[in-house]
Amino acid sequence: MKAETKSMRFTEGFLVLALVCLAVFLLWPAGPMPAAQAQEGTEPAPVVVPDDHPIAPEGDLTVKVYKALDNAQKTHLTFKDRQKVGQHEVDVDVVVDYFNWCLSDDDFWNRQLSIEIRNKDGFVIEKIVKSGFGELGFILAGETKTRDAYRLEQVRSSGDSLIATLEDLEIKAAEKARYRELVEKFLLKK
Repeated sequence: MKAETKSMRFTEGFLVLALVCLAVFLLWPAGPMPAAQAQEGTEPAPVVVPDDHPIAPEGDLTVKVYKALDNAQKTHLTFKDRQKVGQHEVDVDVVVDYFNWCLSDDDFWNRQLSIEIRNKDGFVIEKIVKSGFGELGFILAGETKTRDAYRLEQVRSSGDSLIATLEDLEIKAAEKARYRELVEKFLLKK
């Protein structure tokens, strides 16, 4: 009987504590009001759209890709393809991600395209990141390096095992041609 009474007191005590906590939570003031809400009648500051974004050249390939993706309202696409890896041709997935953080429709500098080639196991064996416009490796006037990247899987042996890593390659004519080939084949369907 004593154990039963102790158990009931514990349950009643716990219930009272829970009700007190709930009452405090519901009745506690929300805290200081943000300054924007405290001043009634004021409107939020307008969003300022900078006019200083770089202008893309006429007929730019990457701009055509951005416009095609905007029109299709697509930000993520996956395609099946075959690619020669070493001595063999293998099935791969071409995964395209499109990021658009521009503030105006004519701002093509604040956009990015990521193209990943994945093998059947899902590992990335080739990756191209194209930021802004221009050809792959484009350097904006006044800047010293490109915002683009080209990474390719390199396989090395270490003892009894093989280690595969994605390594940045210098963007040369072959990498530019590969970028053009992929966007024309999958995104512009030429």
